[in-house]
Parts: sequence; structure tokens; C-alpha cells
Amino acid sequence: MKRYITFLLFAAILFTFLPWLGDTLFNTKGEPREAIVALSMIKSGDYILPTSCGGDIPYKPPFLAWLIVLCSWLTGGVNEISARMPSALATIFMAWGFYLFLSRRLADKGNARLIAVISTAVTVTAFEVYRAATACRVDMVLTACIVGAILLFNRRREIDGRPSVSLFGLILMACAVMTKGPVGMILPCLILGIYFLLRGDNFWRAFGMLAFSGLLSLAGYAVWLYLAFMQGGQQFADLVWEENIGRMTGTMTYESHVNPVYYNFITVIAGMLPYTLAALMGLAVVRWRRISIAGVWSGIRSMQPVSLLSLTAIVVTLVFYSIPASKRSVYLLPLYPFLSYFTALMLLEIASRSRRIISIYSGLTGFLALTVAVVAVVVNAVDMQAVTAGMKPDTASFITALHEWSVSFAGWICIAIACIVGFYTFAAIRGGDGRCVMGWGIASTFAIYLVLSSTVQPALLSSKSDLRFARVIERYSAGDEPVYQYISDPMLRYYTAGFYLNDRIVPIQGRDPKQGYVMVNDADKKDFYDEYADKYQLSAVYESKVKSCDTRRTVTIFYFSSDLR
Repeated sequence: MKRYITFLLFAAILFTFLPWLGDTLFNTKGEPREAIVALSMIKSGDYILPTSCGGDIPYKPPFLAWLIVLCSWLTGGVNEISARMPSALATIFMAWGFYLFLSRRLADKGNARLIAVISTAVTVTAFEVYRAATACRVDMVLTACIVGAILLFNRRREIDGRPSVSLFGLILMACAVMTKGPVGMILPCLILGIYFLLRGDNFWRAFGMLAFSGLLSLAGYAVWLYLAFMQGGQQFADLVWEENIGRMTGTMTYESHVNPVYYNFITVIAGMLPYTLAALMGLAVVRWRRISIAGVWSGIRSMQPVSLLSLTAIVVTLVFYSIPASKRSVYLLPLYPFLSYFTALMLLEIASRSRRIISIYSGLTGFLALTVAVVAVVVNAVDMQAVTAGMKPDTASFITALHEWSVSFAGWICIAIACIVGFYTFAAIRGGDGRCVMGWGIASTFAIYLVLSSTVQPALLSSKSDLRFARVIERYSAGDEPVYQYISDPMLRYYTAGFYLNDRIVPIQGRDPKQGYVMVNDADKKDFYDEYADKYQLSAVYESKVKSCDTRRTVTIFYFSSDLR
């Protein structure tokens, strides 16, 4: 297989993720909540346990915030680009490492690079990975560190012929711990330990090596815990206990993403889209009569090492995250590269056995690429006022935003690429072999994400952003004076508006300001009036028609003054 395919793959990965990081405004509470920690580090000079939003301490260790601060030196400050860059770079490096891992280890040397290319392409275009790669969250950095540690410890075992410590694997495991706590050490050690035993390694040697590596990876975390406890005291200790022990045992003081066990399986099925569709279609070529429990177990025992490691990583990750009551789709991200490897094998098998099925699948992705491109052009070019007339304000704002969005030159190039790839996909279906058709189907998936990243997402998602509230407040309250919020739910904050106001928004509860501006959502208006109407003269200066992306409620901004005359 020619090397230019590998070059095109990583060029496509870079072009899919990096150029568009700053085009979409923050539009969920999760992203600015992480970014505001880095912002508070720079403002305060405290890189251990900075406070934000008027006194909140971070929920997680500071590694992601440190990376954002480093990236901010390149971008001139903490913004959407520097905040999302760690996730995007983590995805790219993970993809490169997984490609090298597969291309050098597969027994089928003739197809090793092809399988590696397809596996890598499937990894980064699986919907869950694509979504996480462009978000300012800890999940993709954690995933890249965990996957990298697993691959490097496995490489050291191959070199030494027995489980041994990998220095760079240890560093990545320590980074994973500093990203989200001890889970960054526990999960890779579990996966590696079970894999080593399945390979027939000595139990005590494997256990001793992993125990030593795991404890050593906690050293930096322990130092940070000590320094942070010196600053945060019991409040910090309670938060660490709740986020680590409480989340794992289901004893948190509040419900956080509580879901049943089957939720994990549903999210993996959805997260692997569009390849889940290929898997469903591929059921038609499975030789069901040849499948037996004994045959499956025999197949597992005789697997080549790459397949056995991948299967172990998938099963252990699923089981591990099925234990706690708290379950989220992003927790399962470490299994996606390994599941993508089996998906690549499945696609090749379908392509060799049934050109018709792979043609239907690739035709669907090619059609979607053309459809997304055409819809983006039509909605942007045609007046949508008649269409949005009877819609709810939030829904209408989406359509209006896409119509009013000024598509960049690069955006038009992406739309053109999607059209070209879509047409070539149908051309391959008419005359190409199964593998060629499969390749164009994967290329169509990249093309869909290109249009989404460059044109559709910036328009639609930015229309949800609370930047509008920050701009309103800036008109009334310039400078560095605090802006207040009144939210009855202690877990909610106006993170997005707060980020765009340079972390000026603080709770009014527990404070006694003389005058200023306060943000109140519609659900809390009555309580706000009951508590403050006798204390302040209140005047509404702004009432929103659309909901806040953080509280999912409409917002009223009041000017308040203690002068009751």
C-alpha cells in the first residue's frame, strides 16, 4: 500500500480538527467551566487550586488547565482555540500512536498498514471521538494518556519478553492521574494486568510491576493533593472524596449522571456511528451456523496479541464503568480505538464477501455528504423568514443563525470537498472493487465532519451561546467590578457568560453589594423578589427570549441599588 494514503489520512485528521477550534462559541456549561479554571490561574497566579466564579474550587486535578495555559501563550490568551487545543492535539497524537502500534505488530504484514489506516480513520470519525476531540473537556486528554500508557507498557513487554516498567508509559499514566484522578492509573493497570495473565505471564511479576508503576504514577498527584489541601482545607478534602470515592460508590450528595447498566452499551452503539450501520448490515454475511461457545473461547485463546489486547481493553472498560451509578458516554472513550480496530477488520471482511452491502453503506455516507453540503448552501442562501415564522424562539434562532452565517472561503472549500467526495463515492460504487468503495465511504464520513466543523456547527451552536448576555452586561457594567447571579441550584453557574466577562460573575448570596447588576433565571424570579425586593430597588434592564445554554432558562438582568427612595 502506498505511503501517500497514510499522508492523506493524517492531513484529513489535521484539517478536520485544528482549523475550526475557535469558530464555535462556548455553548454548554462544561467547556467554559474548564476554561475558566485556566483563566483564573493566569489572573491569580495560583496554579495549584485557583478559585473562580466567586469562590468555586476546581472539581478535577489541574493538568488540563495547565495545558490550556500553555496553549494560551500561542493564542494570546485563554479563548476557544487554546481551550480546545489540548483535546484536539490529544486526539491527533493518540491516532498517530495507534496507527504506529497496529502497522508494526499485525501478523498480516501485507495488510498491516491498510488495517492501521482504516482503524485510525474509524477511530477519529466515530461520532463520540469526533465530538470529544473538539471540546474543552478532560475526557480526550485522559483517553489519550490511558491509551498511550497501555500501548507503551505493551511495547516494553514485547521488548523484554515479560511485564516491565515503561518510563514513557509511566509518565502518560501520571498525566492521566493528574487529569482526572486515580482512575487514570486504575483502568490501564486493570487492562494490562488481565492481558498479561491471558498471555500466560507470571501473576506475581505482572502484579508487582503494575502495583509499583501505579503507585509511582500517583506521586505527582499526591504532592498536588497536599499542596491543594493546604489551600482548600476541609472543603477541598470533601470535594476530592465525593468526586472519586463518592462517584464510584454511588454515595454522592447529589445525583450525577445516574444511568442503568445498559446505558453504556447504548452509548457505544450510538458513539460508533456511522459504523454501527455497517455492522448491522454486516450481520447478513456472518456464518451463524459455524458459531459456538466453544469456538468463540477457542478463538479468543488463539487470538494474535493485538486482537487480544484490543478485546481485553473493550471488555474491561465496559465492565469497569458499569460498576458506578454515574455513567456517561465520554467515560467509555478509551475503548474506541480498540473497538475501531475490530470495526476495520469487519469492514474489510464485508468488502471482500459482499460488494453489495459495502456499496449500500458507502452510498448512504456519500448521500449524506452531498445532503449536508447542499442543505448548508440552500439554508445559507435562501431567505428562511417564512419557514421560521411559527417556530419557537430557540428553534427559529438555529435556522436564522445558519442563514445569516457568513461562510468563510475555507468553509466553501469544505462544502466543495464534500460534493466531490460524494460524487466519487457513487462513481466507485458503479465501477470500483469492494475495498475502493469502502475507502470512499470512509472519505465521505470525513467530508461530512468537515462541513459540520467549518460551517454548520459554528452557525448553529454559536447561536446557543450565552455570549449575548455577556455583551448586554458589558454595555451597562464596564471595567472589572463584579456582576452577580442569583441561582437557587447550588450546582449551577453562568459559566459561559462568566468566561466571556473574564470571570466577573459571582453569586449574590452571602454578599452585601450596594449596587450592580444581577442575572436571574425565570424559575428563580419569585424567590429572588421575596429575598431582595425589600432590600434593593430593582429595575429589569434586559429580558431574554431564548434560554441560557448553562441553566436552560430564560434570563432577566436587573440593576439593583440599596437606595430605596
